[in-house]
Amino acid sequence: MNHHAKRNPAIFIIGLVIMIILLVPISWVYIISDGHPYSMFLINKTATAHLEDRGYSKDDMFESHYVHENNMGNNNYCKGQYMVVFQDELDVVYYYGVTKDNHEVVQLAEKEITLENEEIEFTSKHTKHTEEHCVESKEVVSQSHH
Repeated sequence: MNHHAKRNPAIFIIGLVIMIILLVPISWVYIISDGHPYSMFLINKTATAHLEDRGYSKDDMFESHYVHENNMGNNNYCKGQYMVVFQDELDVVYYYGVTKDNHEVVQLAEKEITLENEEIEFTSKHTKHTEEHCVESKEVVSQSHH
């Protein structure tokens, strides 16, 4: 009789349990540090479409991508944001959030501005690519506590 024909199911189950014990914390650390893959996909897709609807192309942007930051402070918004630096305004960083329920993209009123001395400052002042409807992260935080 072949020894490999009969396998011990206990070894298989122990191996499976050990694999689960190792994979769950590793997966959790990945999601905490890099963001949930679905949120990343959703934010990249909807924010890109939002910017294209506003007439922007990839050529208009110096840098644009998902960032695992969340200044929204509200559970109605996906964790993470879409960050954009436009070619014609390299000293300003814009952030876009996406609502969980209807996937509406909103621009945060607060933007990062790099000053001449290389310091970074947050401002809500109107800048070149400020959208008509912006959401202040402080307003969103206060709305989430009602």
